[in-house]
Amino acid sequence: MALTHLVQRKQPKPLITEQGVLQTSDGTSDSLIAHKYWTFFRNSFPNSAEADYTAKYFVDGKQYKKIVILSDYSSYSTDLADATIKALKAKNANIIYEGKIKSGSQNFTATLTKIKAMEPDVIYFSGYYTDGGLLRAQQMQLGIKADFVGGDSNDNPDYMKLAGGERSRDTFD
Repeated sequence: MALTHLVQRKQPKPLITEQGVLQTSDGTSDSLIAHKYWTFFRNSFPNSAEADYTAKYFVDGKQYKKIVILSDYSSYSTDLADATIKALKAKNANIIYEGKIKSGSQNFTATLTKIKAMEPDVIYFSGYYTDGGLLRAQQMQLGIKADFVGGDSNDNPDYMKLAGGERSRDTFD
């Protein structure tokens, strides 16, 4: 296949599809399946499915009245937070704060102090476990009594170590 054939294409995925090359991804973005490429397979739930489940759990299950949504600036975290906000709004949930943190910054007390004054029932974080664990630990240090729920990328054994171990029992992911 000529290099010019590859360079002329704006998107490489149709070429992969044309050649019958299978592609798998654990990516969760709904846009990954928007083109319906027959050779693309995703091995995890899309953000919209996780978001719909989270909204149902928050509103119908736990009946949270004051919800905080935090994300970082990564495309994964932002897309999951946006999908969750959309699903919560469809259920008329009361989102009292939507914010972002800088991943890897280690100190989230300024954001959490602002949130503490709002007295949330739950803090939902759509980012990765390295920040999620620290958020939860700092949340507890500040005496914020809200539950902490993380998206699927918080499902990591090191999350609990970062969050404070057994002290983080009111954590859901």
